[in-house]
Amino acid sequence: MWNHVIACDILFRLLKNLAKH
Repeated sequence: MWNHVIACDILFRLLKNLAKH
């Protein structure tokens, strides 16, 4: 299983991309 830190990083990047668009 992947660390929750990695999950948070991915989610943060996705949210950032959504915010840009």
